[in-house]
Amino acid sequence: MIAGARRRRGPAYSGCGADKFVADLLATVARLRSAEAAGMVLLRADSAFYNQAVAATAARAGAKVSITVKMDPAVKKAISTIDEHAWTKINYTNAIFDEETGTWISNAEVAEIEFTAFTSKKKADQIPGRLIVRRIPELNRKAGTGEQTLFTMHRFHAFFTTVPASVFDTVAADKTHRAHAVIEQLHADLKASARRIRLHLHQDWPWQDNWEKLFDATFPPPKTT
Repeated sequence: MIAGARRRRGPAYSGCGADKFVADLLATVARLRSAEAAGMVLLRADSAFYNQAVAATAARAGAKVSITVKMDPAVKKAISTIDEHAWTKINYTNAIFDEETGTWISNAEVAEIEFTAFTSKKKADQIPGRLIVRRIPELNRKAGTGEQTLFTMHRFHAFFTTVPASVFDTVAADKTHRAHAVIEQLHADLKASARRIRLHLHQDWPWQDNWEKLFDATFPPPKTT
């Protein structure tokens, strides 16, 4: 169900007005929820929504977050402190598409570390949580020519979540976060059918046959070879 949508003016970046949008969306969710509902409300988003205002807005609405992080120095430093023995291998039932390499990934490793987001803000605005990190082996494109690597390199993808570990362990948190790609595909489908002129006519319009003949004569279908 699409509970909220908003158009941005001109070349506005994806995170423009995100906190206000999130506030309105979570208010709509609260109105739609049954009075008996006791489950967790989780905001999942990509890195465009990774900012303090969005996370704080979700917290005020009683929601948890699961947001892809930008690989800034603080995140990279946190990843570098993860113990090598903390990584857990994960096999994906359905392969996931890696946009950076244009390949499908069926296995990776995940780990997590305690993380306080937005430490550049004052103490009251910082948000504690967990940094869930997925690492994928960096493929050596020259391995097939006999040029082997000395040691395994990895690429890292991380997201910040305020969901307690008692609710989602590392693997479950990763799986739940990746599911937000479903709505991304829906967005792509909606964009693919947008910006097209559609003419809607009455079902019993008396000039339908004549109009269709005129249209087909003016805009004939492409010739097949």
